[in-house]
Amino acid sequence: MENKEIVYFKHFWEHILYKQMLEIEQRYFGKVSLATDLYDELRVKFEGKNVIAFADFSVATACSLNCKACTQWMPYLKNRKLFSAQEVHGWFENIFQWVDYIHIVSPFGGEAFLNPEFADILEDMLIYQKEGKIGYIRLVTNGTVFPDEKLQKMLCNPNILILVSNYGDRLTDRQAETYQKFIAFLKEHNCKYYEPEMEWTDLGVPKGKKELNEQQRKASFSSCFIRDCAGIYEGNLYHCPRVYALENMGMECSKGDEVVRFDEIHSREEMREKLERFYEVEELSACQWCNVPEERVGIPAAEQILTYK
Repeated sequence: MENKEIVYFKHFWEHILYKQMLEIEQRYFGKVSLATDLYDELRVKFEGKNVIAFADFSVATACSLNCKACTQWMPYLKNRKLFSAQEVHGWFENIFQWVDYIHIVSPFGGEAFLNPEFADILEDMLIYQKEGKIGYIRLVTNGTVFPDEKLQKMLCNPNILILVSNYGDRLTDRQAETYQKFIAFLKEHNCKYYEPEMEWTDLGVPKGKKELNEQQRKASFSSCFIRDCAGIYEGNLYHCPRVYALENMGMECSKGDEVVRFDEIHSREEMREKLERFYEVEELSACQWCNVPEERVGIPAAEQILTYK
C-alpha cells in the first residue's frame, strides 16, 4: 500500500522539491542537494503531523504595479487592504491551533513593501521560525518601493531569503531608479536575495466564466503552473490566488475543499482530514475563468495596463 504521508502531499512533492526546496537549499546554504535526500527529510518532518507544505501569504491586496496578466488578478480586485501586524498575527495563531508546521512561508502582496507594518509581520514570522513552527521564510517584492528604516533592519536577517522580481524596461524611470537603489542596498548589506528572470504565461483576465465540463476543468487545472501555489488570504488557505480574487470581486465563491477556513475547524483530526482533501483537489472554481491550456501563450512579463511617465 502506498504510504499515506506520500498520498497526503502527492500534488505538492514536485512543487516543494524542485520549485522551492532545491532553490532555497542553494540560496540559503550555497549547496545543491539531491531531491531524494530532501524527499526523505520532508517525509520525516511531515510524518504524523498536520503540515502545510508551502504557502504564500498576502500582507497587502495593493501593488505598485498594474500588470495586465497578474497571476493574482491584483489590478481587478475591488477591496484593497493593507493588513495590520495584529491581523496577520491572529491568522497564524488560529492556524497554529491545528497545524504543527509550515515548511515554507512566502509573504508578498501585491507589493508587500507598501504595508507600513511589514517589518512587524516579518518579526512575527521569525519568532514562529525560532519556535519550530516555520521552516523557511522567503519574501517576494518587485523592488519598486524602497523599504523604510525599520524594514531595512529586518531584511538582512540570515533567516530571510528575498526574491526580487526583475521586470526591466516595464518599470518607469522612477521605479527603475528605486529598484537599482534597493539592489544596491541588498548587496551592500550582504542580504540573501536573488533576481530570477521573469517568464510569464497568459492565464487570462477575469472577463467571463467559461462553460467547461469536468474533464476540461481537470485538464485545465492539471496543466496550470500555479495549481500548487497555495496561499493564505485574510486568514484562509486557498488552493489558488485566483479563487480568492474571484471572491474579492464578488464573482464566484470558493466551494468544497479548494479552501481551508481555519475558524471552521474544531479538532486536529478534522484539520488533518481537511488538509488531505485540500491537497487532493483536481479542479477549481477559478479554472472556468482562466484561459484553457490551448490558449496559454508566453507573454512579456509585467506588461502594464496603464503606462506611467
